[in-house]
Amino acid sequence: MSRPNYDERWFFPILDRPGVITRWSIGTIALTIFGTLVTNTDDWLSNFLVLTKTWIPLSFLLLLTFGYGGKWLRKLNIAWSWVAWAVLTCTFSLCVAAINETNFVFVTWSYLIERLSRDILFVFLLLYFFDGEHRRGSSSWAKARLDMLQARMRPHFLFNTLNNLAEMIQIDPDRAENAVLDLADLSRAMLQKEPEIAAIEERANAEAYLRLEKLRMDEKLKVNWDWTINDNTRLPSLLLQPLLENAIKYGIEPIEAEYNPEIFVKGWEEKDYINVTISNPISDNRSKKPGNGVTLPNLAERLEWLYPNKHRFRTKEIEGIFEVSIRIPKKNI
Repeated sequence: MSRPNYDERWFFPILDRPGVITRWSIGTIALTIFGTLVTNTDDWLSNFLVLTKTWIPLSFLLLLTFGYGGKWLRKLNIAWSWVAWAVLTCTFSLCVAAINETNFVFVTWSYLIERLSRDILFVFLLLYFFDGEHRRGSSSWAKARLDMLQARMRPHFLFNTLNNLAEMIQIDPDRAENAVLDLADLSRAMLQKEPEIAAIEERANAEAYLRLEKLRMDEKLKVNWDWTINDNTRLPSLLLQPLLENAIKYGIEPIEAEYNPEIFVKGWEEKDYINVTISNPISDNRSKKPGNGVTLPNLAERLEWLYPNKHRFRTKEIEGIFEVSIRIPKKNI
């Protein structure tokens, strides 16, 4: 998987990414030493101490601000990102100067302009260094994270399926054989490395999952398909399965069969985008049913990695119906 563009992801560092603080620290120290060496002065030690007192606090104030406030700042486009960096650099630079300079209120405008220009140059050189290191260091981590999210299967679903198969082998061997094939297809989809597959394959994987769930739910599980997405259009692998899993667990299972609960799946293309919605009835006692709470967040995170700032993932409840809607860029094979 390619690394998201810097205006979409890296531009505001994410502190929980591996190596971010290390790379940022190395860049800060390296630029401080470089700034000392290129300064036209014989007293390098004094100049190094001055830059250290200025740039190290400035660097880590920015890192902490963007690290913890990046959830909102990363919504900015590239132009406003540059503005945010410049404004906060100037603000923190003045704060650091006020702390370091005993007579800060008496400094001249020329001194302030020189200091701010120097600090802004430092920050943008640091960003350039950080971007290069971040791209080299995080692409493999992002791919591993995607693989982990994609391969995650509910253990109890697997165990229930195997138990059902064990019972069915004695009663209906042909149906058990088909179920084994469905389980093999679904497992293969969960273990494959490709983040995107053809829409026809994605729907086939979803239907294999539904047939396995139907082993234990029988006629209670009803799914209505309104699917017009072209077979060759590319979709994220295992896009539908976690959505169906969530709908079954929190919508169908808790509701009595006589109320005829049903899942509705809709998929359609619209200009340069693909839209998918899955809706299910809401059980009145769903709050009493424990849930792992990770199915939808995992899918949302996977979509964020695949389509940073280019997709939409929304959930809503209205009049007893829970709906998940997804919008992603259209790609063809």
